[in-house]
Amino acid sequence: MKIKEFRPTIFFLLRFGVFYAVSSVLYGFFIKKYHPLADPLTEWTANHTYGIMKFLGFDVKKFPTEGYPSIDIFWKDQYAISVFEGCNGFILAVLFLVFIVAFQGSWRKMLWFIPLGFLIIYVLNQIRLILLAIIAVNYARHMHFFHKYFFTGIIYGVILFLWFWWARLNRTESPKIEKVSAD
Repeated sequence: MKIKEFRPTIFFLLRFGVFYAVSSVLYGFFIKKYHPLADPLTEWTANHTYGIMKFLGFDVKKFPTEGYPSIDIFWKDQYAISVFEGCNGFILAVLFLVFIVAFQGSWRKMLWFIPLGFLIIYVLNQIRLILLAIIAVNYARHMHFFHKYFFTGIIYGVILFLWFWWARLNRTESPKIEKVSAD
């Protein structure tokens, strides 16, 4: 096997690594700019979670967390969740975007696929936050499992599905494999 055969894979991994590293560093600078307060993306996410819950009839309240860059959401006059930077789903959207850009493909397809992926990730994250608030108040002993494993697995599974979908949308014909005789 020659390295030439692996060139597309190597370039994909390099593009992915560089794009993800640059995005993460830039996002880190963005977050530090607002510390010790919650950054605007986290506030936006918490406000939407609060607004959706309010719309659905939940008696919720929200407050900035004192001394931390997060927003606390209370339900039934009980603390439910704190929405931190890691809860806003932005880094998940970046991970999705970096794969799409690194994998490359049709720009025309990117124009609809990237916004669709962002919307799916955002809606799924909102559902996750609302369900976590409900679990925290009503089933507190299960909170760790649902927060750490269950919803994390679902969200990463959906992102993996989106990546797979993108790869299928942009696949090219694979070369025919020659049969080698054992003679």
